[in-house]
Amino acid sequence: MSAPTSDRAGVRQTLRALKADGWKPLWVDYRDGEDEEVPCTKERETVEAVMQVDDAFLVVEHTETKERGWVRFVMGNEPDEVVCDYTVKLEGPALKAMFERWNA
Repeated sequence: MSAPTSDRAGVRQTLRALKADGWKPLWVDYRDGEDEEVPCTKERETVEAVMQVDDAFLVVEHTETKERGWVRFVMGNEPDEVVCDYTVKLEGPALKAMFERWNA
């Protein structure tokens, strides 16, 4: 997996890296003042929900520990900058390796 060539590819690669570390999507939060949360459990629907806006938070849960974390996606920059921020607990081996490939 190389650096993404589109925002959509960056979101998809991030979901796959999180899945490899045992994280699953729960919902996408648009934080638009109306607390709109879009439930998402599958990759395709999660990517579509994130791509509906310019700025979205993805809430994830670890399949074993049930800990939760989030990733903030911001569209419109370079595709390898689509991940704007995330909770540190998500920085497992797969996500770290993904960022290393993106920044190579």
